[in-house]
Amino acid sequence: MKFVFNTGNDVISLPKNILLNKLNTITETELKVLICASAIANEKESFDAQDIQQLCGLDVTDIISALQFWRGSDVLSVAGQTAPKNDTAKPPETKEVKNTLQKDDMPTYSGEDVARLFETNEEIKLLIDECQKIAGKIFNPYETNKIISLYDYLGLSAEYILLLYNYCKNKGKTIVRYVEKTALNLYDEGVDTAEKLQEYIKYKERTDSVNGKVKSIFGINLRALTKKEEAFIEKWTDSWGFGFDIIEYAYELTVNATNKSSLSYANKILENWHNQGITTLEGAKELDSEFKKSRQKDAPKPQNSSFDDDEFFEAALKRSYENIGKKPD
Repeated sequence: MKFVFNTGNDVISLPKNILLNKLNTITETELKVLICASAIANEKESFDAQDIQQLCGLDVTDIISALQFWRGSDVLSVAGQTAPKNDTAKPPETKEVKNTLQKDDMPTYSGEDVARLFETNEEIKLLIDECQKIAGKIFNPYETNKIISLYDYLGLSAEYILLLYNYCKNKGKTIVRYVEKTALNLYDEGVDTAEKLQEYIKYKERTDSVNGKVKSIFGINLRALTKKEEAFIEKWTDSWGFGFDIIEYAYELTVNATNKSSLSYANKILENWHNQGITTLEGAKELDSEFKKSRQKDAPKPQNSSFDDDEFFEAALKRSYENIGKKPD
């Protein structure tokens, strides 16, 4: 016996392949929410949990959880955004469009979701275990959710997440919220593979070391560098290639001239050296010495002098000639 629909155009659209693949694992609530969402989508371009509640009467919390599940399955996405989900749990090779992600955008996995993921993907269980070892604690459901969302929703590899967690730990940060925030920021910047993360960490470690040395030279110990100051240091060391010896000499000249430590003033000195092709401490000292000699030569005479030295000697010579009855040539 075969059947046909009698509904005509009064139909809804459901994702065939994804739904059939998950049919034996999804919950009743998740199925109801998907059906209601599909029905609403026939009339509205976008919808929220309240729209679905009005249609089916389910608890809003359960609806939100189900919506996040379908979002994580690539069935739904936030209006105006393209979901970065990757079913193979591997980082996408390219991301032509990057959306700024916030922690509130991340999906929430129910206990059933987590259990199902653990059953179907052994790597997720191992990832959670290793992260717990790094953190030195057993994760609560909220923390487990956050790690799973980085892996299952953002598509970051287990290698990436463990590398990032170790990097955060080395900075004294083992809280999952901090790791998640760091991951979201890096993801938005395009650092979305383990290889890119390794390069980023190398860069940051070198930058932190350089910034730390310059802070020590300028006596900046009780505060962080401003973005402008960090840009100065990057320009001095990376773009212009100055060593710490010449930067320290610029600091000395800065303090001598202004009686204070100022990266902005030192930047003017270093910029002048760079524009004149100076790359070594010896060259900087030689140029500074020439500058001082030039200033001494061009320095104004004392205000109490009625005439300069040349005029004085000329007048004295004239008097000498007059005294002996001679005229000067």
